[in-house]
Amino acid sequence: MALGLLAALGGARARAEDPLLARPDPAELLAQVRGAFPVQPLRLTAELQARDARGTLRKTLHAEARLERLADAPGAPLQAQYTLRDAFGAPLLEAEFLYRPDAPATGQVTRGKSDPAPPAWSEPIEGTDFTWADLTLAYLWWPAQRTVGFERRKSRPCWIVEVAHAATGEMAQLWLDPETGLILRVEVRRGAGPVLRILEVKRLRRLGEDLWMPGDMEVRTPAQGTKTMLRVRHLALEE
Repeated sequence: MALGLLAALGGARARAEDPLLARPDPAELLAQVRGAFPVQPLRLTAELQARDARGTLRKTLHAEARLERLADAPGAPLQAQYTLRDAFGAPLLEAEFLYRPDAPATGQVTRGKSDPAPPAWSEPIEGTDFTWADLTLAYLWWPAQRTVGFERRKSRPCWIVEVAHAATGEMAQLWLDPETGLILRVEVRRGAGPVLRILEVKRLRRLGEDLWMPGDMEVRTPAQGTKTMLRVRHLALEE
């Protein structure tokens, strides 16, 4: 979660044969975006609103998160703690994740007093459209495959990078803006199948002069017509 605007030039994806665009190495792009996460600890609170295919609100959850570098360096491992609560504030889940450079994220999820279990990365969380991969932006730590194109999202120049997760069998295309360190869109598939989920950053949040972070995010499940909006209520760096 963490991630002046240029004039919009449209949303057409660049053709593979375009000689003006030398496609950068996908692993280097991912490393550049991961390195943009702040060194200072970051805290946020958010609300998740899940809606059915008719747009009717069916569930509200509250989320709290704290992200911290384990060393005072941009490339240091990142540790994150999450708490999910129901609409009345009662805790539902607690999770802790560790993100190492150039390795998929690891973690554990605890429900109530039960024993911690590995996260089901591709399964919906508590009846929402978000998975743990969506909520934690763990795609940034999936093994890079290739750079597949270039496109502008929210007037930002983005390279589209393909990543894959061997354990889940999912592949994702990420719209990355390396200049600001933002991930603006994710499309998830399994093999050559249809799009399973679409994550899109709806609003950007600015922390300080040079630090941008994703603000409101939405995940859509095309096959079901459902969607869940995550609205960031509070976002701040710790002193």
